[in-house]
Amino acid sequence: MTTLTWVHLSDLHFNGMESPADMIHLEKMLDDVKAQCDQKHLTPDAIFLTGDLAFSGQKKQYDFAGKWFEKLLARVGQNITRQGGAVENGT
Repeated sequence: MTTLTWVHLSDLHFNGMESPADMIHLEKMLDDVKAQCDQKHLTPDAIFLTGDLAFSGQKKQYDFAGKWFEKLLARVGQNITRQGGAVENGT
């Protein structure tokens, strides 16, 4: 039997100017996802970020979200490559 492993995070509402307290919580979220994967010896096949990713749809908010998402991928042993505007799993 094949297992599909996934991470689902929702409604992160990045504002692009996260406070130091926000940054601590975001780092703890990354640490928690990594700990869950490590504890269960899993590597996610898919990561879903749903709901409101940005607070008000500004470019800086999506830029911050993209950088944070790359940190998330690195924590779980994944990376991405960009080809023609599409994002693909780089493994």
